[in-house]
Amino acid sequence: WLLNYRGGSFLLPDTEPARREAAFRGVTVEPMNASAEARMRATVQASNMESVPLERAPKVAVYTPPNSTPWDDAVTMALEYADIPYETIWDYEVLEGDLSEYEWIHLHHEDFTG
Repeated sequence: WLLNYRGGSFLLPDTEPARREAAFRGVTVEPMNASAEARMRATVQASNMESVPLERAPKVAVYTPPNSTPWDDAVTMALEYADIPYETIWDYEVLEGDLSEYEWIHLHHEDFTG
């Protein structure tokens, strides 16, 4: 995962299944030879960017009321659109101590200042 590189990118092996999946989802794929990859890595290293290896998909939860719909929030819409699996949690799951089951929990921005 290339944070901040060209707005956020991923570096994957150039395989036919990856190209097919990208085409199906409307994602642009740009093949990169070894020298281009070395230049890209140097750019990331020298800039306000980061390379983060993803070894597996994180377990995602969205803190949202039980009666909400995916289009109530931009993040859940993005998760749905990208076909990223997630669960919804609410107060019960928090009080039961279930938060440790997730690597990423999205909390909607609220103004708690009253």
